[in-house]
Amino acid sequence: MTDQDKSPDSFARAMEERARDPSKRASSLPDDLAGRPVGLLLLLLGVGLLMFFTYVPIIQAQEQAPSVAFNLKWVFIQPLLFALGIPYTVFGGAASKVLGPTYKPSVWGVLLIISSLVAGFFYANHVQATLQALGYQV
Repeated sequence: MTDQDKSPDSFARAMEERARDPSKRASSLPDDLAGRPVGLLLLLLGVGLLMFFTYVPIIQAQEQAPSVAFNLKWVFIQPLLFALGIPYTVFGGAASKVLGPTYKPSVWGVLLIISSLVAGFFYANHVQATLQALGYQV
């Protein structure tokens, strides 16, 4: 690649070409980053949040700890992290062909995000009800 191919103008031109014709394969930073490494990062973040904000508080509550650390927003976001992390880990950059580019999701992408947010709502309420059933005010 020449220095001209790496210039900011060439990047802007590539993004404009991609916006005009999404089927054309141009160098675009958001879609190139949305591959397996980002999927793995989302999955690891989801597992970490699952451990620290769901599993550990429930185990502490079952052991009758004086208090538990529970943050509803981190429990709520876990299904979204898994729902986006799994397709990007399995399919890599090809996941953006089904889910749409990061700046304009497809119908399937929007449905995935909405369904994972709804699942997050019910999941967070379930975890909260579990902790309340064990005698904790959260």
